[in-house]
Amino acid sequence: MDIDRHQLVFESRLITNRLVTAELIPKLETLHGLLKAFDQDLVDKNSLNEVARDLVHPKIMRHSSESVRALAVCCLADILRLYAPDAPYDETELKSIFQLFISEIRHLDKHQEDPNFQRYFYLLESLSTVKSIIIIGDLDNAEELTTQFIKTFYELGDANVTRNILVCMTELMVMLVDESESLSEDVIEMTLEQIQKQMDSPDSHNTMAVDLARACTDVMQRHVCQYFSDALMAMSKSDGSTEDIEELQKVHRLIQKVHSVVPDLLLNVVPQLEEEMKVDDFTVRVLATETIGGMLCEKRSNLHQRYPSVWKTWLGRRNDKAVHLRIKWIESAANIFESHYFAIATLNEYLKDRLLDPEEKVRAVACRVIGEMSLDHIIDHVDIKLLQEIAARCKDKKSTVRKVAMSTLGSLYHAAYPRIQENDESAVSKLGWIPESILYCVYVDDVSVTALVEKTLHEYIFPPMDDDLERTKRLVSILEMVNERSKFGFISIIRKQKSLMAALRKFIDACKQSNGDMEVDDAQVDRSQIETLATRIAATFPESSKVSSAMQSLSDILVDDEDIRELFESCIDPNNDYVDIRKSQRELATSLKDESSSIHEILQPVLRRACPTLVNKGLIPHLFSIVSSQRPSRRSSSATQSKHVVMAQELLTEISQTFPAMYDSFLYNLVSTLTHSKNENITRGALELLSQVVVNGVKIDLDDQKLLDQLTSLAQGQDIEQARDACIVLSHMDAVDVCADVIQVNANNLSTSFLEIAASLASLSQFALYMPVHMAGCIDDVAEFIFEKLMPYETKKSKRSNPEWLSYDDLDDSSKAKMAGLELLINYLAGTTLDIEPKDELVKEIFEMLFDYINSSADTAFADETSAAELAHLRLAAVKGALKLTHMSQFESQLSVERFEQMCLVLQDSCYQVREKYANTLIRGLTLKEVHHRYLSSLFLMAHEVENLLFKQVRYFIEKWAAKHKSETTVMETSFMQLIHILAHHPDFSIANNDLALFMRYLQFFISCVASPDNVAYLYHVTQKIKLSKDVRSIEQSENSYCLSDLAALLINRKCKDSSWPLNVSQEPVRLQSKLYKSLPSGAVQTETMKKNYLPESFIAYVEQHHDKGGDKRAGQSTAGEHGASAAKRTRTS
Repeated sequence: MDIDRHQLVFESRLITNRLVTAELIPKLETLHGLLKAFDQDLVDKNSLNEVARDLVHPKIMRHSSESVRALAVCCLADILRLYAPDAPYDETELKSIFQLFISEIRHLDKHQEDPNFQRYFYLLESLSTVKSIIIIGDLDNAEELTTQFIKTFYELGDANVTRNILVCMTELMVMLVDESESLSEDVIEMTLEQIQKQMDSPDSHNTMAVDLARACTDVMQRHVCQYFSDALMAMSKSDGSTEDIEELQKVHRLIQKVHSVVPDLLLNVVPQLEEEMKVDDFTVRVLATETIGGMLCEKRSNLHQRYPSVWKTWLGRRNDKAVHLRIKWIESAANIFESHYFAIATLNEYLKDRLLDPEEKVRAVACRVIGEMSLDHIIDHVDIKLLQEIAARCKDKKSTVRKVAMSTLGSLYHAAYPRIQENDESAVSKLGWIPESILYCVYVDDVSVTALVEKTLHEYIFPPMDDDLERTKRLVSILEMVNERSKFGFISIIRKQKSLMAALRKFIDACKQSNGDMEVDDAQVDRSQIETLATRIAATFPESSKVSSAMQSLSDILVDDEDIRELFESCIDPNNDYVDIRKSQRELATSLKDESSSIHEILQPVLRRACPTLVNKGLIPHLFSIVSSQRPSRRSSSATQSKHVVMAQELLTEISQTFPAMYDSFLYNLVSTLTHSKNENITRGALELLSQVVVNGVKIDLDDQKLLDQLTSLAQGQDIEQARDACIVLSHMDAVDVCADVIQVNANNLSTSFLEIAASLASLSQFALYMPVHMAGCIDDVAEFIFEKLMPYETKKSKRSNPEWLSYDDLDDSSKAKMAGLELLINYLAGTTLDIEPKDELVKEIFEMLFDYINSSADTAFADETSAAELAHLRLAAVKGALKLTHMSQFESQLSVERFEQMCLVLQDSCYQVREKYANTLIRGLTLKEVHHRYLSSLFLMAHEVENLLFKQVRYFIEKWAAKHKSETTVMETSFMQLIHILAHHPDFSIANNDLALFMRYLQFFISCVASPDNVAYLYHVTQKIKLSKDVRSIEQSENSYCLSDLAALLINRKCKDSSWPLNVSQEPVRLQSKLYKSLPSGAVQTETMKKNYLPESFIAYVEQHHDKGGDKRAGQSTAGEHGASAAKRTRTS
């Protein structure tokens, strides 16, 4: 059937001799309207021939009027549509038409109100809809036209044209690229640059280049590969100039940008990057590794699956010889870690390896990037071993690593704290251990590490909080979760604060006294005092010389500026509220910055430590409230109590000992609570706290009869703890008459039940310590009762129910009474002063009883079917009492060599609690110089300690103590000589091979802890000096010492060979301890003793064989390792 085709009826001529613009525009508008209305399939094309020819006439196409050209291109677009698929033009005309299209389309950046805008858009939309633009593919300059079109489109895209224009242009570019037999390098370069530009402006709605690349990946892939190959190849031949490097960086950035949006476009480019990661050129290798890392970390990247060899090669760069590259690898690895589940296991392991990198910068970056990960990712995916390795870096030998590691852990804990408080199991297990680990760093015993710990505590673990209650909760909840070692680490920080505050108060006082009106000599004295104090303060901080200089500069400011001086005093005043201290801190910081920013910066660690913000008086009411809610017994097992309550109690006790002044404002509250509260727990807690406070110097200046009456009642009551506490408070008040009455009543109340006896003796024991003069009248009767009636009483136990240890609360009343009686006798001697001297007979009896208990053992109790737990408590109390008393000058004579060595053997008691508590007493006493250094030697008797944690604790203390006193040869000499003498008189010693093998470990323990290249010759000299002497305590046992000396010399020789230490002749004289050894007569006797080896030959052979097999592993281990418990603990025989 014939189709009725419409003919164009257009009677006007477009081309005339004289073209008038005003006439031409209406004609073109009419023509465009007619053409636009025609349907392609229903038009008689012959009727269009004339206008088709007129439209390509130069007078039209090159007309000066924009409107004429705009209408002409619309008409031409219509002609191409109506004639499709065959255009009514030859190739030359088509080239001109498309050139005109390009020039007119460029005007789309005009405002939409422009009369021609819609005509330009019509052209664009027509080309897109009709697809007539594909005609370009048949032209011989197709590549040129395609390039021009795409360039025009990208330029319009940069001009922020509307979205519908962008869509049309994108569709046209896709058509052009798909129909092109070849693409110019300009098109590829423009497209890649546009991709980069569009990625750098993510908010832009122009995504043409990305859309084009995605739509034409197959077509563009080869061209893109060639483009990058040429670029990389050109760079490989460069001379390494700055310009070339910048260009190479640009290429790699571009590759990464393209990969993020159109990864398929880089099919053959990625293998080239893999090869770059292997080249020798450092710059190329770094850029390639960084680029692949960036590509891998993209969330949608599957690069590791498509190119497994690339992933493997990239992983290998973690061990690159270049530090900078390893750092870049770590930074990328952290991002990949967070982005991809597949990499978690691998990168957990490899990042942990980087934390052990030999270069400090790498270790520091590894710590930092892990800390920058999201909290959720760390809790869910980071291996706890990785985090624990960061904790190990907190003790790194390099300060830069330590700073980053501690900051990382601190910030992680601070971020996780809310979840930890909510008892989120994942958060608790993954990060809850951090405070313990940070506090444990205190034991590194390095001023820079300690300052760093303090900084981390103040900024992250216990950050500034004005709310006293919230701060108390945080402090208690964190400290209750750390182990005893870390808890004591926190306490040590508080005590350092106390020492610094005292030194700073002296410093401020010296500054007050120094002024311009002083005499020259006095001013010089004050200046010298200030310098001495500054040096002493600075010695406890890193960069001490800088701190000392800054302190001296600060003194000049404090002398002249009273306001700054008052702010400084306010900051370190323990009587100030937390908010006031913080306010003074801020004002002081501002003032110091104004004076000198460098001084303020250097003194930050000093000011941080000096201000009592970790613990302060604002905590006390809230801590007391916690304790009062469920007050624990001071002697009951902490395992049976609420950790929360126990920790609050420990903090209250520590504050009372370290900062008793903080209780000044709370004292009235305690007294009021004690006298008015009906809650027994609360009154009990108030009394206990009051007793702790008054012992540490806080005065109760109250004339309160109700308080005296209640204290008197409690002091005479049956509650042991309350009776003891009440008497402590009374003895520190102005209440002599009341105390005398209480003493009399309790001294007459020793024939009732054991519970009442225990309470009475506990009460009297405090008066014996604090008011011994008032005990003088009854001490003989009380002592007689204790010696003759109380202590001989047998607390019977069946063989089946006689444990070696029980908590104090679980002891029988008779056992508690004996404990109180022993405490009373010890306290009476400890409390004596010049005003009162105890009778010699009483002193003798007390010490004989103490050493009877010290020499007792559980075996005796088991055999007699008496309480072994009671005997263990008495044995422990006796040895601690003897230790305390013999440190006092008036009782030094009571400590013979034999008694001293009996005390040493308590460290090998069969009861762990006795060993552990006595060892801790010695460690604390040696640390605070409350115990003579001779007791250091006794700690080596714990070489066979089977409880690993206790052994590690003792070893750690010995190592640190020895390091601190390494220059004091007398101390080491005393300890070594003392140890050999103790071992020579040990009840288990013999020269049998098995026994010598066991005793060898004591000496190995000593050598592993104390020996060094500097002192080993001296220690060897000590062993030889002993062989030139005889045993003062027992000449018959001298050979025991000779045998042990030969064993020690053998072990020292072995140590020197193993460690490649020289063993020279020591020039330092060795002084014999007169109570232990006395020199043999010079001559033949000494010569004979020195020539003879007192070790059995069979044992020497055993030692040689044992050494060849690796020796004693445990004795040589550092405290960082785990100790085995294969050797049996040596226990003394009674």
